[in-house]
Amino acid sequence: EQTGCCKMKKNIAVFVLSTLLVLLSFYTVNAIIVGQQNSKQREIANTLLNYSEGLTQSVAETLKSITTRGCDKPSLDRYRRIKLESPWFGDVGFIENGKIACTANWGNIIDPVPLPATLHETPSGFLLAQFSQKDFFIGNAAIYNNLIIFTSRNAYDKFIPVTANYSLSTTTKDFGRIFFSATPELKQQSGLHSSLFTLTLTQCSASWDLCVIVKHHNAGLAS
Repeated sequence: EQTGCCKMKKNIAVFVLSTLLVLLSFYTVNAIIVGQQNSKQREIANTLLNYSEGLTQSVAETLKSITTRGCDKPSLDRYRRIKLESPWFGDVGFIENGKIACTANWGNIIDPVPLPATLHETPSGFLLAQFSQKDFFIGNAAIYNNLIIFTSRNAYDKFIPVTANYSLSTTTKDFGRIFFSATPELKQQSGLHSSLFTLTLTQCSASWDLCVIVKHHNAGLAS
Protein backbone atom coordinates (compact mmCIF):
# COMPACT_ATOMS: atom_id res chain seq x y z
CA GLU A 1 0.00 0.00 0.00
CA GLN A 2 2.77 2.41 0.94
CA THR A 3 4.55 1.65 -2.32
CA GLY A 4 1.34 2.35 -4.28
CA CYS A 5 0.75 5.54 -2.29
CA CYS A 6 4.30 6.76 -2.91
CA LYS A 7 3.98 5.97 -6.60
CA MET A 8 0.73 7.97 -6.80
CA LYS A 9 2.32 10.96 -5.04
CA LYS A 10 5.28 10.73 -7.39
CA ASN A 11 2.97 10.69 -10.42
CA ILE A 12 1.07 13.71 -9.07
CA ALA A 13 4.33 15.55 -8.46
CA VAL A 14 5.51 14.77 -11.99
CA PHE A 15 2.17 15.93 -13.41
CA VAL A 16 2.25 19.19 -11.45
CA LEU A 17 5.87 19.85 -12.43
CA SER A 18 5.15 19.08 -16.08
CA THR A 19 2.16 21.39 -16.03
CA LEU A 20 4.20 24.18 -14.49
CA LEU A 21 6.92 23.72 -17.10
CA VAL A 22 4.34 23.84 -19.91
CA LEU A 23 2.82 27.03 -18.47
CA LEU A 24 6.26 28.55 -18.01
CA SER A 25 7.16 27.71 -21.61
CA PHE A 26 3.84 29.19 -22.76
CA TYR A 27 4.41 32.50 -20.97
CA THR A 28 8.07 32.63 -22.02
CA VAL A 29 7.32 32.10 -25.71
CA ASN A 30 4.40 34.54 -25.50
CA ALA A 31 6.67 37.17 -23.92
CA ILE A 32 9.31 36.71 -26.64
CA ILE A 33 6.77 37.16 -29.42
CA VAL A 34 5.23 40.20 -27.69
CA GLY A 35 8.67 41.75 -27.37
CA GLN A 36 9.27 41.33 -31.10
CA GLN A 37 5.86 42.81 -31.95
CA ASN A 38 6.31 45.74 -29.59
CA SER A 39 8.70 47.51 -31.97
CA LYS A 40 6.07 47.47 -34.74
CA GLN A 41 3.44 48.77 -32.35
CA ARG A 42 5.78 51.53 -31.17
CA GLU A 43 6.42 52.50 -34.79
CA ILE A 44 2.67 52.85 -35.40
CA ALA A 45 2.27 54.91 -32.21
CA ASN A 46 5.15 57.21 -33.19
CA THR A 47 3.71 57.75 -36.66
CA LEU A 48 0.24 58.50 -35.29
CA LEU A 49 1.61 60.86 -32.63
CA ASN A 50 3.84 62.75 -35.08
CA TYR A 51 0.94 63.15 -37.49
CA SER A 52 -1.40 64.33 -34.72
CA GLU A 53 1.19 66.82 -33.47
CA GLY A 54 1.58 68.21 -36.99
CA LEU A 55 -2.17 68.59 -37.40
CA THR A 56 -2.49 70.24 -33.97
CA GLN A 57 0.37 72.64 -34.64
CA SER A 58 -1.11 73.63 -37.99
CA VAL A 59 -4.50 74.41 -36.42
CA ALA A 60 -2.94 76.28 -33.49
CA GLU A 61 -0.58 78.39 -35.57
CA THR A 62 -3.32 79.27 -38.04
CA LEU A 63 -5.76 80.31 -35.29
CA LYS A 64 -3.10 82.54 -33.72
CA SER A 65 -2.13 84.11 -37.04
CA ILE A 66 -5.64 85.11 -38.19
CA THR A 67 -6.15 88.82 -37.71
CA THR A 68 -9.53 88.90 -39.47
CA ARG A 69 -12.56 89.39 -37.22
CA GLY A 70 -16.26 89.40 -38.00
CA CYS A 71 -18.55 88.10 -40.71
CA ASP A 72 -18.43 90.71 -43.46
CA LYS A 73 -17.54 89.67 -47.02
CA PRO A 74 -13.75 90.32 -46.75
CA SER A 75 -13.67 88.27 -43.53
CA LEU A 76 -15.60 85.38 -45.07
CA ASP A 77 -13.32 85.44 -48.13
CA ARG A 78 -10.32 85.23 -45.79
CA TYR A 79 -11.82 82.26 -43.92
CA ARG A 80 -12.44 80.50 -47.23
CA ARG A 81 -8.86 81.02 -48.37
CA ILE A 82 -7.56 79.64 -45.07
CA LYS A 83 -9.80 76.58 -45.38
CA LEU A 84 -8.62 75.88 -48.92
CA GLU A 85 -4.97 76.11 -47.87
CA SER A 86 -5.13 72.98 -45.69
CA PRO A 87 -6.70 69.55 -46.29
CA TRP A 88 -6.90 69.22 -42.49
CA PHE A 89 -9.42 72.07 -42.11
CA GLY A 90 -13.09 71.21 -42.51
CA ASP A 91 -14.31 74.75 -41.93
CA VAL A 92 -13.24 78.10 -40.46
CA GLY A 93 -15.54 80.52 -38.66
CA PHE A 94 -16.18 83.34 -36.20
CA ILE A 95 -17.92 83.26 -32.82
CA GLU A 96 -20.09 86.01 -31.34
CA ASN A 97 -21.72 85.80 -27.90
CA GLY A 98 -20.93 82.12 -27.54
CA LYS A 99 -22.47 81.20 -30.91
CA ILE A 100 -20.97 80.52 -34.33
CA ALA A 101 -22.10 83.46 -36.42
CA CYS A 102 -20.51 82.56 -39.74
CA THR A 103 -18.14 80.09 -41.39
CA ALA A 104 -16.37 79.64 -44.71
CA ASN A 105 -18.81 76.90 -45.72
CA TRP A 106 -22.06 78.35 -44.35
CA GLY A 107 -21.49 82.07 -44.83
CA ASN A 108 -23.55 84.17 -42.41
CA ILE A 109 -25.68 81.84 -40.31
CA ILE A 110 -29.24 83.13 -39.85
CA ASP A 111 -29.65 81.25 -36.57
CA PRO A 112 -26.15 81.25 -35.03
CA VAL A 113 -25.10 77.83 -33.73
CA PRO A 114 -24.41 77.61 -29.98
CA LEU A 115 -21.12 76.12 -28.89
CA PRO A 116 -21.31 72.76 -27.09
CA ALA A 117 -22.07 73.10 -23.38
CA THR A 118 -18.76 71.52 -22.38
CA LEU A 119 -15.47 72.81 -23.74
CA HIS A 120 -12.00 71.48 -22.96
CA GLU A 121 -9.36 74.10 -22.19
CA THR A 122 -5.76 73.20 -23.04
CA PRO A 123 -2.69 74.47 -21.12
CA SER A 124 -1.76 76.58 -24.16
CA GLY A 125 -5.02 78.54 -24.03
CA PHE A 126 -7.07 76.87 -26.76
CA LEU A 127 -10.62 75.59 -26.30
CA LEU A 128 -11.59 72.24 -27.82
CA ALA A 129 -15.16 71.48 -28.83
CA GLN A 130 -16.89 68.37 -30.11
CA PHE A 131 -19.93 68.82 -32.35
CA SER A 132 -22.56 66.19 -33.05
CA GLN A 133 -25.07 68.14 -35.12
CA LYS A 134 -25.92 66.34 -38.35
CA ASP A 135 -27.39 69.48 -39.86
CA PHE A 136 -24.26 71.50 -39.11
CA PHE A 137 -21.07 69.60 -38.23
CA ILE A 138 -19.98 66.33 -36.62
CA GLY A 139 -16.45 66.24 -35.27
CA ASN A 140 -13.82 68.30 -33.47
CA ALA A 141 -12.96 71.98 -33.49
CA ALA A 142 -10.42 74.30 -31.84
CA ILE A 143 -11.20 77.85 -30.67
CA TYR A 144 -8.94 80.84 -30.03
CA ASN A 145 -9.90 84.52 -29.72
CA ASN A 146 -13.43 83.91 -31.08
CA LEU A 147 -12.07 82.14 -34.15
CA ILE A 148 -12.85 78.48 -34.73
CA ILE A 149 -11.32 75.84 -36.99
CA PHE A 150 -13.15 72.58 -37.54
CA THR A 151 -10.92 69.58 -38.21
CA SER A 152 -11.74 67.74 -41.41
CA ARG A 153 -13.55 64.46 -40.77
CA ASN A 154 -11.18 62.87 -43.30
CA ALA A 155 -8.02 64.04 -41.53
CA TYR A 156 -7.25 60.58 -40.13
CA ASP A 157 -8.47 58.42 -43.01
CA LYS A 158 -4.93 57.23 -43.78
CA PHE A 159 -4.80 55.44 -40.42
CA ILE A 160 -8.07 53.52 -40.61
CA PRO A 161 -6.75 50.52 -42.63
CA VAL A 162 -3.63 49.99 -40.47
CA THR A 163 -4.31 46.28 -39.87
CA ALA A 164 -7.18 44.14 -38.68
CA ASN A 165 -5.51 43.62 -35.31
CA TYR A 166 -4.95 47.19 -34.09
CA SER A 167 -7.17 49.77 -32.41
CA LEU A 168 -5.96 53.36 -32.67
CA SER A 169 -7.09 56.49 -30.87
CA THR A 170 -5.92 60.06 -30.33
CA THR A 171 -7.09 61.86 -27.18
CA THR A 172 -6.37 64.70 -24.79
CA LYS A 173 -3.98 63.84 -21.97
CA ASP A 174 -6.85 63.36 -19.52
CA PHE A 175 -8.44 60.98 -22.11
CA GLY A 176 -11.61 63.08 -21.88
CA ARG A 177 -11.64 64.12 -25.55
CA ILE A 178 -11.26 61.74 -28.46
CA PHE A 179 -10.01 63.29 -31.69
CA PHE A 180 -9.80 60.04 -33.64
CA SER A 181 -10.69 56.42 -33.00
CA ALA A 182 -10.57 53.31 -35.19
CA THR A 183 -11.32 49.80 -33.95
CA PRO A 184 -11.40 46.65 -36.09
CA GLU A 185 -14.25 44.17 -35.97
CA LEU A 186 -13.15 41.66 -33.37
CA LYS A 187 -14.48 38.21 -32.62
CA GLN A 188 -15.85 37.78 -29.12
CA GLN A 189 -12.88 37.45 -26.76
CA SER A 190 -12.80 36.00 -23.27
CA GLY A 191 -11.39 38.05 -20.40
CA LEU A 192 -8.37 35.74 -20.25
CA HIS A 193 -7.71 36.14 -23.99
CA SER A 194 -8.00 39.91 -23.68
CA SER A 195 -5.59 40.15 -20.73
CA LEU A 196 -3.02 37.74 -22.21
CA PHE A 197 -3.03 38.78 -25.84
CA THR A 198 -3.96 42.49 -25.87
CA LEU A 199 -0.94 44.77 -25.78
CA THR A 200 -1.65 48.46 -25.07
CA LEU A 201 0.83 51.25 -25.78
CA THR A 202 0.21 54.90 -24.83
CA GLN A 203 2.44 57.78 -25.95
CA CYS A 204 1.89 61.46 -25.13
CA SER A 205 3.14 64.66 -26.71
CA ALA A 206 5.67 66.81 -24.91
CA SER A 207 4.31 69.93 -26.63
CA TRP A 208 0.55 69.50 -26.90
CA ASP A 209 -2.41 68.25 -24.85
CA LEU A 210 -2.34 65.06 -26.86
CA CYS A 211 -1.88 61.29 -26.42
CA VAL A 212 -2.17 58.32 -28.74
CA ILE A 213 -3.23 54.82 -27.72
CA VAL A 214 -2.42 51.79 -29.84
CA LYS A 215 -3.84 48.39 -28.90
CA HIS A 216 -2.72 45.14 -30.50
CA HIS A 217 -5.60 42.71 -29.96
CA ASN A 218 -3.91 39.50 -31.10
CA ALA A 219 -0.44 39.90 -29.69
CA GLY A 220 1.90 37.10 -28.67
CA LEU A 221 0.84 33.53 -29.38
CA ALA A 222 -2.59 34.69 -30.50
CA SER A 223 -1.00 36.00 -33.70
